[in-house]
Amino acid sequence: MNVFINQIYEEFEQKDKKFTQHKKENIALAKEMIHWMGPKIEELNQFLKTYEFGTDEEEIHFFKYVKSKIMSRFMFCKEVLRMEVAKPPSKILQSKYYENELERNARYFKREYKIYEYYRANAIELDVFYFTRNAQKNILETECFQMNIDPRITTCYDFKLAKIMATEAIETFIENQITYLNTPTDKPESQFISKWHWSGSKTDLTELIYALHSKKIINNGNTDIMELATDLGKLLNIELNQTIYRNYTDIKSRKITKTKFLDSLSESLINKIVEEEYKQ
Repeated sequence: MNVFINQIYEEFEQKDKKFTQHKKENIALAKEMIHWMGPKIEELNQFLKTYEFGTDEEEIHFFKYVKSKIMSRFMFCKEVLRMEVAKPPSKILQSKYYENELERNARYFKREYKIYEYYRANAIELDVFYFTRNAQKNILETECFQMNIDPRITTCYDFKLAKIMATEAIETFIENQITYLNTPTDKPESQFISKWHWSGSKTDLTELIYALHSKKIINNGNTDIMELATDLGKLLNIELNQTIYRNYTDIKSRKITKTKFLDSLSESLINKIVEEEYKQ
């Protein structure tokens, strides 16, 4: 790849690694990264206005793996800054605030399901369309036309991919914040050790937890979904804190049956009842 592009990317990788190791407050860290990255991205964009890639493969690699990664980190930092400045001061309200942000992210993934599914599947068959600047794109399917973005610096879909990658990183950040909020700081650790082990998938357990929560049959519905997941996780010796919201997003995205696991539970119980009645 071009020497200038390599230099920019190496600088970004080194700076990003140093920043992620710092123990600064989220707001200060995000601001510092934004101030450093802004001019670098502008340099890169000015370079792209006159640069022609030697092959489609080189261009695809740049827009799919290089620029999208740089832009996703920039978007992530801006989003962290927005959220942390706007979050309520009360820890009681912060958990709900973060859950609302996760719902907002889930709606974004649903809107951009085509490119999101393409990214999650590690697909390559449409790379020439998505990640080269000269590809003939249907302007009705892209935001670039309406946003009047310079076509010399983006394929439009590299921007979409960067936003998806940033949103995934934001989800992890939010889940870590929620875990921190729900971690007791002044209570002794419980000595309870459960002998029960969940042998299904985390997605199956997520489906069950959300069903119990939505039915409001635990504490008359006065329970937080993360608290419920944490306690059931302890009972069943499985860690759910970092995955439950992502699993729920995947469940909602199912094309055919949303409640696949719950349906299988019902079917298994009915079969058991029928078998026992038949034996009588």
